[in-house]
Amino acid sequence: MRSETLSGLGTLWDGDQAVLRDVPYTVTITVRDSGMGHIDGSITGDFNTLTTLVMKDPVPSLVLQLKDGRRWECYLTNNSGRLVNRGELK
Repeated sequence: MRSETLSGLGTLWDGDQAVLRDVPYTVTITVRDSGMGHIDGSITGDFNTLTTLVMKDPVPSLVLQLKDGRRWECYLTNNSGRLVNRGELK
């Protein structure tokens, strides 16, 4: 198993709207020996914005744009900024 941790300042998108810019993030990519991968991460953002996103119905399909331009499809699970995978890192 190998893992890689990426961190920096990124942009959190909800559709075509940037909801948080220059948001600190940490994303960990883990690849098992079988080739199966797992991505999870967190952001440090404005409490009110994070709370609003968590309480949205339906749950927003977010995209975190990393500092290198790659985009990760994710869900926000709590107002502390925990992110879970819903797609690939592209």
